[in-house]
Amino acid sequence: MWWRRTLELIGQVTVGDGVTTIVAPQGHMYLWRDALPWQWWRSLAEWLAAHPGLLRTIGALELLGGAWLCVRASRGVR
Repeated sequence: MWWRRTLELIGQVTVGDGVTTIVAPQGHMYLWRDALPWQWWRSLAEWLAAHPGLLRTIGALELLGGAWLCVRASRGVR
């Protein structure tokens, strides 16, 4: 059962990140820009922040993927 709980937790976090990315794509990327010390990460975050439409698409895919994980985790549980 612990595996299902872990899977659902990952799904819930993914759904939340997807919603945040849809609602505030640029702010979300700027918030995470300095999370890692690598220059390639900073460059990627800035490039993505400059393309909010693409970020919203990624956010929608995250939302769908996270929801799928949650459904999969609870399948057959009574």
